[in-house]
Amino acid sequence: MRNLLMLHDEITHPQQYQLKVIRGNTPEPENSVVDDVCVMKDSVDVLYIAKRFKQYIEHRNTDQGEATKMGPL
Repeated sequence: MRNLLMLHDEITHPQQYQLKVIRGNTPEPENSVVDDVCVMKDSVDVLYIAKRFKQYIEHRNTDQGEATKMGPL
């Protein structure tokens, strides 16, 4: 299980949040990129990228049959 913190700043659209990666064993933020769906922002925050995460889920579940997408993404 991955721990994430919802962030909202002046750059983010009102309906959207950024997901900051939190370490699994402590409540401290992650300080390095942990997998392919994350990026480093301003050399401080490790964030999940929605587009990469969707691609990961689609690739991971290709043998599960057709997926239905709902919503604007």
